[in-house]
Amino acid sequence: SVPSALAYLDSGVVFVGSALADSQLVRIGGDGIDVVDEMVNLGPIVDFICIESGLVVCGGSGIRNVRFGVGVTELGAAPLSGARRVWGVGDRVVVGLAGGENVVLGMVAGEVADVTQGMGGLMKVEEKTVECFECDGKVIQVTGSAMYCDGDAVWTCDEGVEVLHAAISAGSRSLLLAT
Repeated sequence: SVPSALAYLDSGVVFVGSALADSQLVRIGGDGIDVVDEMVNLGPIVDFICIESGLVVCGGSGIRNVRFGVGVTELGAAPLSGARRVWGVGDRVVVGLAGGENVVLGMVAGEVADVTQGMGGLMKVEEKTVECFECDGKVIQVTGSAMYCDGDAVWTCDEGVEVLHAAISAGSRSLLLAT
């Protein structure tokens, strides 16, 4: 690892933190340096969400579900290129890709899998998503041109107007759209 941080922990164990590569725990002893553990570099992180099992991180290496605590434990990974945003919808994760399409990921038999087909029309996966969330068991998706509830348009932009940003306040059930 190319170190950007070093921290002596105890009993000859040193944390070698790296911003550019995987970080390591190493033990320094009479026989030299032994790698005790290696932590996968998650960067650059462009978006993340907190879910029940930990963090879902969207970054240069794709999508990773990690558990936080004393260390970082990878629970699953999906190598996707061009991941730009990530949203939690129930027990699924919606990933917005750079090309404008969306991929829906979920856990199948203990592995991260593409469950986009299983959405059953609950969202427009082919349209660039600006915001996506779940409210009262319904999937709410905001695209550049419309807002959908379980795949049905409930609001559309005027011609020539595009939604650039959307923010949700779940507590007050308010949605702000910026064009």
